Amino acid sequence: RTNERLKRKYKRRPILGITNLNKRIFRSKIHQFPNGIYDMKSREAAIRVHPSLTLILAILQLALNHLKTGIAPHHLTTWVANGVLPHALNGYALLPLDLKDKVVMAKKFFARSFVPPASVVSDEANFLAVACDWYESPCGHDMMKAT
Repeated sequence: RTNERLKRKYKRRPILGITNLNKRIFRSKIHQFPNGIYDMKSREAAIRVHPSLTLILAILQLALNHLKTGIAPHHLTTWVANGVLPHALNGYALLPLDLKDKVVMAKKFFARSFVPPASVVSDEANFLAVACDWYESPCGHDMMKAT
């Protein structure tokens, strides 16, 4: 009798729930190569990148890497903490008044009370690089050689 009840209960379960979907989309353990690139598809990396001020630092880090300046993420976070890069900490206060009125609903996006750790900026830059196929095009050719 309990077997019948278990079978009926199993049939009532949804085929795909939110937790199962998250487990399929976000793998629990992601392999990261020594150069920082993650072993994942660009769609999966794009889902992991969220709009934030950390994303701005990640974009800046990718640009600095492309220019081969030798500036590491810890330099960026140090500059944010020292006030050299104030836009990454409180960009809302630095906006012109006419823009402040337009983005007042998104004020929380432009202001934060902490400096992100360098490892978070580095991970975000690596996710962004994978999402954009920064280091390798879909054809398999190195983008640095193509440009």
